[in-house]
Amino acid sequence: MGANPLINGFSSANAMENGPLYPKDDMLSLAYLLVFLASGNLDCFKSGSNNITQVINNKKMKTPKEVTKNCKNLTEFVEEVYAIEDTSLKVDYRKFKFELEKVILNKNRAPDGKFDWSHYPE
Repeated sequence: MGANPLINGFSSANAMENGPLYPKDDMLSLAYLLVFLASGNLDCFKSGSNNITQVINNKKMKTPKEVTKNCKNLTEFVEEVYAIEDTSLKVDYRKFKFELEKVILNKNRAPDGKFDWSHYPE
């Protein structure tokens, strides 16, 4: 079965393996989506083929720095996501909101509840 980059690309490895889902899986999906929106791809998970097992293994092995190599401004956010305990049911979402606000502030913008991607070229 081939990996669908629009579906499997944003899924955690745990979700792709049909494992029990936790908040970390949702946060990983969000992180992958943000990396995709900021960089235009998720090449860090590509393998020589579209083998879904290889994509899952790539997701398990890649570090936050490797995942964000094309959008370094998201590295701290992704590091925080990776640091969530795998089976934890409690996540401090305020911390993640703060990390994303720092990304916006580092682009000399003020968080106003709106995010216009055309103002954030890499």
